[in-house]
Amino acid sequence: MTGHLTLESKSEVVLRYVADFARGLGCAVDTPPDSHGRAIRMALPESSDSLLELISHVALSATRAGVDISEPLCRVTFQHDHAPSVVTLGVRLAAFNIDAASSGSATT
Repeated sequence: MTGHLTLESKSEVVLRYVADFARGLGCAVDTPPDSHGRAIRMALPESSDSLLELISHVALSATRAGVDISEPLCRVTFQHDHAPSVVTLGVRLAAFNIDAASSGSATT
């Protein structure tokens, strides 16, 4: 399966923070055509938790930049090998919390 996360935002700071983080995860990052500098596209590795990490980092970056977390739009696009169609999901964050893990939480 191949997949990409495209992040659209009016905030250049959010785009920069997320692009830097994605590169740190080893994701290829480019600018989609016709985005006018308001989007970045990140290739998703096939077998990792990168998608969750990237979406979480979108929320962290928006918070750090003082941007409402619902402003950036994440488009997750994926296609199974040899499938005739491509699926695209549009995701906006509605809530974001970081809480301390309870002492009995399993970390697997």
